[in-house]
Amino acid sequence: MDEKEGTAKSASKLCAKATGLDEDKIMSCFNGALGQELLKDASAAWNKAFPARAMVPNTKVNGQHVQADYKDLKTAICAAGSTSAACSNKIESDECYA
Repeated sequence: MDEKEGTAKSASKLCAKATGLDEDKIMSCFNGALGQELLKDASAAWNKAFPARAMVPNTKVNGQHVQADYKDLKTAICAAGSTSAACSNKIESDECYA
């Protein structure tokens, strides 16, 4: 996160509010055993996909590189079949990242 966006915690509050998600549940997951397990799994997946040095962000959807911006990621994820509320146009902007 850059200076404009603040911390992951502050961004989670904005996104939770904008999407109607329970921010307390998000933080509970983040701070709990499940959050740690997800970070461990994400690290293992990253190291498997990129055993050598890699640029960050390096974003892929279904194995295809995608630009690391909200609109391109949303388009690719929705085209891949996601049932997220963002794909049903309930969330129409990148207001979480403003």
